[in-house]
Amino acid sequence: MTSTLTRRILLMLAVALLAGCAASERMRKEGLELVEQGRVEEGLSKLEEATREDPKDVKARTSLTFTRERVVARMLETADRALATNNLAEAETLYRRVQSIEPRNERALAGLRSIERRGTVDDLVKQGQAALKKGEVDAAALAQESAAMISPRHTGVAKLKA
Repeated sequence: MTSTLTRRILLMLAVALLAGCAASERMRKEGLELVEQGRVEEGLSKLEEATREDPKDVKARTSLTFTRERVVARMLETADRALATNNLAEAETLYRRVQSIEPRNERALAGLRSIERRGTVDDLVKQGQAALKKGEVDAAALAQESAAMISPRHTGVAKLKA
């Protein structure tokens, strides 16, 4: 009688384990499909859920790690191109998405700092241009000097040297 009970318990445990593995595999596949559809954050969330469902599932952990790295690399490349072409809104959006996936990603942080610096320089250039229009040469020179310290190659900085 005890051996029958033990077998039933073991059978129920085996069924539960297999069900957990199946659920993990289903979530893993769903996560990968979502990422391929462009629903990146949702897909990564599903992959994370699969690894929580079965922490020993190497396939789920590998899928999560590889997919996260691939997605982040792609986003960073696109963000860097947007930054290089002065599409600051797109660059900022992508760097922030990377941060939502990897909060301490140095490249995303550097990109956001660069965008912030550009905004500061743009503001200084505008102030300098306004000062020049008013004939306030000293104020324009101060704005130009401040902007040049932050970004010497900014196109607006050279225009203030009039």
